[in-house]
Amino acid sequence: MKYSPLLFFMMIIGVVTAQDKHDNVWIFGHKPNIAQRNFGGTMISFNENNFNSNYFEINCNLEENSSFCDEGGSIVLYTDGCSIYGSDHKIIENGDSLNPGPIYNSYCTLGEKSFYSSNNTTIFIPGFNADTVYLFHVGRNSNALTGIFYKTAIYQSMDKKFTVAYKNKIYGYLAAMEGLQAVRHGNGRDWWFVLKERGSARFNIYLHTPNGLFGPYNQTIGPVWEYPLQIVQATFSPDGNYYAIASQANGIHLFHFDRCTGELYRYLPLKYPPEDYRFYPMGFAFSPNSKVLYLSSYFSIYQYDLEARVIVNSYTLIDTLDGFSPPGSFPLTFYQLNLAPDHKIYCNTTNETNVLHVIHDPDKKGKACNLKQHDIYLPTSYIQSMPNFPPYRLYDKDGSICDTLGIDKVVHADFRYQQDTSQYLSFNFIDLTAYQPEAWQWNFGDPASANNTSTEQNPYHRFSAEGTYSVCLTAYNKHGSSEACKTIQIGTVNTKNNKAPYKFSKVLLQSPNPVCEILQININEYFPKNLQLYLINRLGQQVLSQRIYHGNNAVSLQGIKSGIYWAQWVESGRIVHSESLYIDGTGY
Repeated sequence: MKYSPLLFFMMIIGVVTAQDKHDNVWIFGHKPNIAQRNFGGTMISFNENNFNSNYFEINCNLEENSSFCDEGGSIVLYTDGCSIYGSDHKIIENGDSLNPGPIYNSYCTLGEKSFYSSNNTTIFIPGFNADTVYLFHVGRNSNALTGIFYKTAIYQSMDKKFTVAYKNKIYGYLAAMEGLQAVRHGNGRDWWFVLKERGSARFNIYLHTPNGLFGPYNQTIGPVWEYPLQIVQATFSPDGNYYAIASQANGIHLFHFDRCTGELYRYLPLKYPPEDYRFYPMGFAFSPNSKVLYLSSYFSIYQYDLEARVIVNSYTLIDTLDGFSPPGSFPLTFYQLNLAPDHKIYCNTTNETNVLHVIHDPDKKGKACNLKQHDIYLPTSYIQSMPNFPPYRLYDKDGSICDTLGIDKVVHADFRYQQDTSQYLSFNFIDLTAYQPEAWQWNFGDPASANNTSTEQNPYHRFSAEGTYSVCLTAYNKHGSSEACKTIQIGTVNTKNNKAPYKFSKVLLQSPNPVCEILQININEYFPKNLQLYLINRLGQQVLSQRIYHGNNAVSLQGIKSGIYWAQWVESGRIVHSESLYIDGTGY
């Protein structure tokens, strides 16, 4: 398919200026701000396709949790269900007193102990104009069971200041209080909202357009939900064709969804594993390719195959809890799941911890999905919170009867890569291209290799030698193409004057200094050949050694006494970085 140079340029500019990175920063944490005890705020960024977490001083307690970034992926808003905060972590103008009523008065007015005691009741939606963002949220009535559906509008001035224009505008009294979720209409502009009722088989569906919010459109489908909707997570598949909702009390349910009509159809009552007598469903997440559904059930994680002949019976046990307890904490659990912009699925816990489980390859079926328990340690602990997002990068339903507005998004090429820990020259490349790519062309910048190009979506490549490579992906859909190139530096490529090829200012000690319990290290850009961390005490004795890989590394300090230590990073026998580190062992 060929395009004129002017048309192609216009399409590429549209992609560059509107990348829909609204979910690229996640916020966790709670007061008080005591960094040495892992209390405070954690900001997770996916903007470089790497998981980077940093500490900040937070002014709220996040159990309810939603955040919103601008088009480029910079955090601009987040909420705890009580107030709306800006990028400076202060309440924006008129951003207080969300969800008024007895529940707000019971939980949001307690000063240091304030928190809104729900999950998945808030969600940010970009406005139809660039200066507007909407927060849709569900408040609670006095009986703590019935939900009220609210809309709050937030305007941004020319000087980038956010102000709440109006808030708590009521659009419905529902028998639901958790599990709010949204997806774009098939026209690529409007939004559908879906909420489940308690005490019935009915869903309440709303349509948000430039002319206002319409509904509820009530639809009865599936079983009666007889119990309070506590511990509920709902999600749409990345392609918008499925809607799933899980409740500990009411079970696990999957539906097809029509983005043109807003209707749920073809209900799929997912089967429970009969051998799992501790089955407590907590949350769902779809794989990036929308072909696999993951379920967390407190003690286990299951996978359902959406390509199976009988989907309802297609569960596979991925793993059960290994009994691990972080220092000073309770044993971990599996709680709610979330698909991230890096196309990994992250899972939090029910206990107050600073640990996340990670499914690294969720498109792959069975245990090949690569679930790693307690894989990520955050700078601070959290209270059960998991941010709630819709599929922001899903637009028009191409070729459907409702694709009437001419919103044809050209692909925005992007990718990440991960090093094979057993073969340091070998890499998996994972496509992150937005807006429904249909074809891929890779060039690994490695003409000395046997396979310097690939047309696979997620290829594997073994580089011919250590060095620096420019890897490029060109992605295509029916509306055009775009290219993304990234530089990969592998191993020690410059030994002149015994200098490291990598600026080790990029080594981030993500734990505070002094540190207790867990030392967190992040290596970006540089891919080690055989990087070792050594801790040396004041007597010159080595007290710890651990191999360090690209990305996030958690180093347990359990059993190491308080004091000042010398941390050395040694790559292939050469010291490439050193710094002092104070370990506070009094918190063990």
